[in-house]
Amino acid sequence: IAVLLAGSTTVVLEGNDLRDNRKKSGTPASQQRVQAQSQALRVLRELEPEISSTRGGKRAAILVQDQAAPIVRGNSLSSNDGCGILVCNSANPTVEGNTIRNHWRPAIAIRNTARCLLRKNSLFDNEGGGVMVGENACPQIEENEFRGHKKHAAVWL
Repeated sequence: IAVLLAGSTTVVLEGNDLRDNRKKSGTPASQQRVQAQSQALRVLRELEPEISSTRGGKRAAILVQDQAAPIVRGNSLSSNDGCGILVCNSANPTVEGNTIRNHWRPAIAIRNTARCLLRKNSLFDNEGGGVMVGENACPQIEENEFRGHKKHAAVWL
């Protein structure tokens, strides 16, 4: 995880370049694939944050969790291990104007009871697809650009 936003934070995360935050050992992310849509639920379960993991698991470049409601704007995320942005628990961020590319998991994954606004993001060339929404998450998705994903542009489970 390059950036963790947790608790009840309302921080503004803007204009950052997050890239190549990968595990130092194990199988290269580029060699790992989600084989079918039927495995999408398993993928969501695997995205459970591993903040205290001693294995060095990195599931997202930006993790927004708990009741955090930050603004994540104008960032460039590329080639990070896992997702670009993972939104979980009851977080409610605004994610806008970001460029998210070349992740082996979905560019943006939203789970649990999270609500968020995804607006005017450019999501492309992500192995795991554009946006994956699971469980009782309820995002509002507006004016985003999706292209070149290996999986679906958006999946609701």
